Amino acid sequence: VEPRVRWLWANGRKERTLVARYRPPSTREESTVAQEEEEEDDDDESLVSVEERVTRKGRTVYQVRLCPDTAPFTTRAAADEFMRGEKYRKALKRELRAVRSARRGLAEAAMSDAERLKRDARASKSRDKRRAKAKERKKAKVKDLSADQIAARKQKFQRKKARRAARKAGE
Repeated sequence: VEPRVRWLWANGRKERTLVARYRPPSTREESTVAQEEEEEDDDDESLVSVEERVTRKGRTVYQVRLCPDTAPFTTRAAADEFMRGEKYRKALKRELRAVRSARRGLAEAAMSDAERLKRDARASKSRDKRRAKAKERKKAKVKDLSADQIAARKQKFQRKKARRAARKAGE
């Protein structure tokens, strides 16, 4: 699922902007697409990422909706420049993450108890499989050691034990 992309005109050139809303690709007939476009015109109000408003003194300022803590911009170009910056991109990522987690929460709430148990059983089964595989690899690694290598490992562990005991005695 891809984030929706809007094209904005800024400084005489077309620029791409991500909008924190998902819309899955569809294969509908032309008539429904035309109806959607009419609906989108109404919907665009909620998607506008920069809000234009007039101050008490009559000046027009532009406020980025996703970052309400930033000061209003005096020009649209300045707001667009901010939206290309790192702070806006981080806020957008945070918003998209929130949307995804909300959807995940909805899917979780829609699950029945049997489905949840089935999912958990599948997860624990795959986890056990992974652990068993890792254990086998570890055993195979140790099995191929010579007597000298085993003795060297034992000595190394004894030195480690001695360091631990010394540290404990010093505390």
